Amino acid sequence: MLWLCAHLPQMGLEMFGKSPEHQPATVVVDERKIHLMNAAAQEAGITLGSSLATASSLAPDLVCYKRDEKAEKEYLEKIIPIAYRLTPCVSVSLPYDLMLEVSGSIRLFDGLTRIVRLLQRSLRHVGHASFIGIAHTPSTARVLAHAKVSTPLPEHPDAKTVRDTALERLREVSLQYAELKASDVERLFNMGIREFGELLDLPPHELGKRFEKGLLEYLKRLTGTAFDPQKYVEPAERFQSDIHLLDPVLDRQSLEEHMERLALELVYWLQSRQLGVMEALWTFKPFDSEGISVPVRFSHPRTRVPSILEFSELALDAFELPKEVISISLEATRVDSLLNTGTVEKDLLGTHEVRPVLPGDLLDRLTARLGIDSWQLLRNMNDHRPEYAWSPSTASESGRSSSPFFTPGSRPLWLFEPPLPVKRKHFELLKGPERIQSGWWECDFSRDYFVALHESGSLCWLFNDGEGWFQHGYFS
Repeated sequence: MLWLCAHLPQMGLEMFGKSPEHQPATVVVDERKIHLMNAAAQEAGITLGSSLATASSLAPDLVCYKRDEKAEKEYLEKIIPIAYRLTPCVSVSLPYDLMLEVSGSIRLFDGLTRIVRLLQRSLRHVGHASFIGIAHTPSTARVLAHAKVSTPLPEHPDAKTVRDTALERLREVSLQYAELKASDVERLFNMGIREFGELLDLPPHELGKRFEKGLLEYLKRLTGTAFDPQKYVEPAERFQSDIHLLDPVLDRQSLEEHMERLALELVYWLQSRQLGVMEALWTFKPFDSEGISVPVRFSHPRTRVPSILEFSELALDAFELPKEVISISLEATRVDSLLNTGTVEKDLLGTHEVRPVLPGDLLDRLTARLGIDSWQLLRNMNDHRPEYAWSPSTASESGRSSSPFFTPGSRPLWLFEPPLPVKRKHFELLKGPERIQSGWWECDFSRDYFVALHESGSLCWLFNDGEGWFQHGYFS
């Protein structure tokens, strides 16, 4: 087993949408005691566990957040897709840890280092500083992560190397990071036992006489001699995420920064589910009113942050935002498979990705700027008769029925209704005949179709039904 613990020490502050480093002295209070603080608060002399009154006296401009354990749990569950992209064996350890078992993923990602870098980079992109602890058991990985102790391992370590290296690093860690009752840790400190190595060297039967059974069980979980079960979790079935701000957003640029963060969360969720988004709903709420909802629809599944943001911002231009936005949310209201996402190509040297401009990009821009019913598509119908083979489809209908018709084939896009009688001598037949015989349930007809060149140079579609020649359309 190879466990990674991603410890997010400042998540309780970062979940409010701002980096703690860019804030004044800020704390999270739990039962009027300082539970969490940023660097500015630490520099002001505030310590964890001190009272709110003491902290306020040290930093008069102190920003204070009240801890909400339910909100912390819900937020931690929202970032599960980041870890799920690397391994299906993901669990959470409250309040601020993601646990990953990655022994089955090392070959896939070509080494342990790349997995760690991808995990840290993805967490940083959604606004979280992290430290990764690596060990042979979940409990040891958590201790090393909380103590910020690295575990030097080769790219493809075996189980013995992982265990020996992790236990060697664990021996040097202070017992203040142990997942034990505070009273047990205090007793051990009073006995002169301050590091894990000193505790692990004591005879287990002597410890059993002086401490409760839980201490010995914890040591067994650390060393791997006892099973340390984890409850694996999966990303949510539906995506919905929001950011609640304590300081209202007053300008469009600041709003777009928070939108990018939510869009990135959506992309990680889509990747974990191997889906693309077809419809999304943004909601912007002020402090004292309902706010607005901005729907965004795409002609094919979208999976990239830039394209999602581009069309979202275009759609947002048609709405009047509240003067002060205090809450932003994003919901994926419709998703689809990745079969129609378009291709990604590389240049001759294979260094730059070049994404062709799809017809869907133009349609998405029209939809965002002019509205959902501003254009129509042609879609294929199950009928051989040319005048009944296609049907208009609005943007709201596309993707719910038959696939939209984009690529020209052997049928012209411009058809005459009714067909125009013409003289055969004015045309040069290039291809045909193609017999189309259908419509027996309405008015049976039999036609021989030809691709023909008119003397003016136009490429036309003719047919002969036994009664004469008719032009049914032009090729583009």
